[in-house]
Amino acid sequence: MRVLHVIPSLDPSTGGPARSVPALCRALQAAGASVALYTFRNPYAPVTVSTDETFNLHQFKPLYGSREFPSPDFYSRIRRDVCSFDLAHLHSLWNPSISLAALACRRAGIPYLLSPRGMLQGSAVGRRRRLKSVYHRLWERSTIAGARAIHFCTDAEAQSSRRFLPRHKPFAVIRNGVEPVSNGLAGACEFREAFPSLQGKRIALFLGRLHWSKGLELQAEALALAVREFPELVWVLVGPDEGEWAHLSRQVARLGLEKHVLRTGPLPHARCLEALKAADLFLLTSRHEAHSMAMNEALAVGVPLVIADTVRFPEIRECGAGYVVPGGPQPLAEAISSILKHPEQARGMREAGRRFASERLAWAHIARDMIEAYEEVLAPVDQRERQIILRRIGVENI
Repeated sequence: MRVLHVIPSLDPSTGGPARSVPALCRALQAAGASVALYTFRNPYAPVTVSTDETFNLHQFKPLYGSREFPSPDFYSRIRRDVCSFDLAHLHSLWNPSISLAALACRRAGIPYLLSPRGMLQGSAVGRRRRLKSVYHRLWERSTIAGARAIHFCTDAEAQSSRRFLPRHKPFAVIRNGVEPVSNGLAGACEFREAFPSLQGKRIALFLGRLHWSKGLELQAEALALAVREFPELVWVLVGPDEGEWAHLSRQVARLGLEKHVLRTGPLPHARCLEALKAADLFLLTSRHEAHSMAMNEALAVGVPLVIADTVRFPEIRECGAGYVVPGGPQPLAEAISSILKHPEQARGMREAGRRFASERLAWAHIARDMIEAYEEVLAPVDQRERQIILRRIGVENI
C-alpha cells in the first residue's frame, strides 16, 4: 500500500500534529506500508526536522514571504506525484496547502482520507467565523465532501465535528499514539538543574503552545487558589508563545503570582521529557482538543494528570491516571491539592498512566488500525455505504 501524507508544517511551534504525523508515518512504514510525507519548511525558523527518516520526506519552499502558503510548484508537483500512490492522507483544515492537495487528488481520481486535527470542533470553527465561512464556500466544502472518509482522533472529536460533515459521511476514530519512554525519573534532576529556581519546588506543568485555545487563564486562577495551601508550588509553562503571553502575564501580575510562574519558552523534545519527569502533575484545560500529544507523553512518562472536562478525554479518569474536572478554578485547584497531599495516590496515577500508554497508545497498534481504515477507503464503493467505525474507543454509538 502506497500512502501520501500531507501536512502544512512540521515546525514544533504549530502544535502536536508536527510530532504525531511523522510518528504515524514511521509506524506505518514499519507495518509494511510505503509512505511519503509532503510538507513545508518554515524559512524563518531553524531546521528542526530530521531528514534521516524511515519514510520519504519532502519539504517544499513556501511562497516567498510566507511560512507555509503553497507555491505553484507545490500544486504541480503534487498533481503529478499523487498518481503514484494508492491514496492520500491529508492532515488539517482551513489551510491552502490541504485545499490544493485535496483538489489534486480529486482531479487525479485518487481517494483521500482527511484528518481535521480538531479544526472541525465547534470552538475552532467559531474562531474567525466570517473568514472561515467564506473559505468554506470557496474551498473546504469541496475538500470535506470529496474525502472518502474523515479521521478523528477521539470519540469526543467525532461527536463535536460531525454536524459540519455531509450526512452519512464515513468516518474512523483512531487515537494518536506515543513513543515509549524509559521508566523512572532519570532526567528530572537535569531539568531542575537547568532551571535552578525550581530547586525545592513542587511543579504544576503545562506543556504546549501558549494559545487562546488552551484555556490558560483557568490554570492561572486555579494556581492562585492552590498556592495558598502549597506556597512552594510553581506553574511551569513550556512551549512557544502564540499570542497569549501578553494577556496571561497581566493576569499573573494581577493575581500576585510572579514568584510562582516560570516560563521557559520552547525547549528541545528531550528537555520537554525531562520537564515531564520533574513535574508533580500535568495540567491541560483546552477549550477544544483533538488528542493532545503532550497529554500522551505525560501518560507515557507517568505524570499524574489534571484535565478539564472540555478536553473530553474521560479515559484519564477511567484508567486512574488523574482527574477530569468540570470548568472553573476551584475544582482544578482541589484536584491539584489532592495529588500534592497524597503521594500514594499520585504513585498509583503514575503507574496507571504508563500502563494505559503502553497498552492502548503504542504506535504499532495505531498503525494497524490506520491501515485497516485505509483498506476501507480503498474498498469498492458498494462496500463503503455504511459508516467506518474502527476499534471503537469508549462510546459505542456516536
